[in-house]
Amino acid sequence: MSRTTAVLCSTLFVGAVGAAGCGQAAGWGDEAIGTQSIPVVGGEPAQPDEYPSTVALTDTGGEPFCTGTLVGPKTVVTAGHCIDAMPPSKMRVIYGSAHPAAEPASARHPVAKAVQHPSYDPGAKADADGLAHSNDIGVVVLVNPIAGAKTTPILPPDQVDTVLYPYRDTHIVGFGIYDMPYTGGDLYKAVTPHIRHVQWEMLAGKPGKPDTCNGDSGGPAFVLRGCELWLVGVTSRAWAKSTTPCGDGGIYTIASQYLAFIEQVSGEPLPVGTGSGGGLPVGVCEDAGADVQVDVLPDVDGKCFSSASACDPITNFGCDAAKGEACTIGADGYPVCHGAPNKVGPGQMCDQSALWCVPGYYCGTSLRCEKLCCSNADCGSSGTCTHLEMVLGTLGTCPPVTPIKDASTEDGAGGSAADGGKEGGAGKGGGAGAAGQADAGVDAGAPAQPVAAADDGGCGCRAVGAPAPGWGALMIGLVGLAARRLRRSRRATSSP
Repeated sequence: MSRTTAVLCSTLFVGAVGAAGCGQAAGWGDEAIGTQSIPVVGGEPAQPDEYPSTVALTDTGGEPFCTGTLVGPKTVVTAGHCIDAMPPSKMRVIYGSAHPAAEPASARHPVAKAVQHPSYDPGAKADADGLAHSNDIGVVVLVNPIAGAKTTPILPPDQVDTVLYPYRDTHIVGFGIYDMPYTGGDLYKAVTPHIRHVQWEMLAGKPGKPDTCNGDSGGPAFVLRGCELWLVGVTSRAWAKSTTPCGDGGIYTIASQYLAFIEQVSGEPLPVGTGSGGGLPVGVCEDAGADVQVDVLPDVDGKCFSSASACDPITNFGCDAAKGEACTIGADGYPVCHGAPNKVGPGQMCDQSALWCVPGYYCGTSLRCEKLCCSNADCGSSGTCTHLEMVLGTLGTCPPVTPIKDASTEDGAGGSAADGGKEGGAGKGGGAGAAGQADAGVDAGAPAQPVAAADDGGCGCRAVGAPAPGWGALMIGLVGLAARRLRRSRRATSSP
């Protein structure tokens, strides 16, 4: 899968990395593809009848430079920047082929006109993910309709917000680069998750998921509703936070926002369905009931945590709390829902393996459940919000709390509600501690227990009535102390 670049849009596929196809690069300046490695981004060969409306935009010799979608008998929707690549007289459209360069001249359909959106603006002001009102869309009108060709309707505007929920399967298809060195020109497909969208554009894919790249520009982002295909997006450019030219996620123009423009240029009414039927029937089907509206993660700007997250680690939004799920940091550095049990309370020992923290907390370098935060204000008087380096944004943790602060209180076990122990706060007799952890308590009539040593490293592990820690707990404490010192030393060496 690949997204076309600016300087070239030819068979060599060399140009500005991460560009909006044949337009100005977005976030990659004038850096050339040839200076760095492009990863294989998760595509696999496709058959023309799987996504039959996907067409190749080629030169007169049949070499693809962009991709498009046939939405009307003579109308191809593509990216606005692809229109800059070649004059209409030199442009051809090839339909129904997985290998367009091998097709005869008779399969290269001539173009009557190719029109870029008049307000196309690759420099439009964008949010933290790069989503903007750039109008990166164009229309190619054929001289004659293609006999027997199938068209895919554009998803109606009033259906977009319902269909594009987080992690919705998005089918991306194109004729771009799918292997090194710069191997492209064949039809490839992939399925990648929708992340978020604004009125004009959408973000799909994230690091580790399939992505479009050079040559896929203008190609479709489809959604399936049962066995019906709908066009929802047009491949535009790389995600603003991409660290590689391809493979971190892409931005797609939402086609339904431009119905009037497309019809005006094409001169023909588009076969737009109702949203509950009328899509293009295809052999590729989704599971029954997959197209169901779910709670949508509120738009985030990526400053605290990545907008590619499946849930909110601070509020636990997006996870099923009734089932004991907690939004925590996954192995790839993104917030994800972790299944039950997540019972370890604030300040208690954890290991992110068997002992998982309650929602809103994370097993930090202290090996204790530390409160998640976006800024110092979230930590109150307890200290500084320390950034979690594995996560994009400023998400961090507050200094670990001491579960038991006052040895003289009869509520000697369990975290209080103020400490975040929403399920805990045990009192007399040794009830459940924060989030259901069982700790020793102090009965009203029981004799006083020996007070723990004053210097316990701040971990609170030698509380009143609790036995002295065994070797296992001692080793965990030492590891946590070493981790904290390592974190401090890294900061020291990285300071100017």
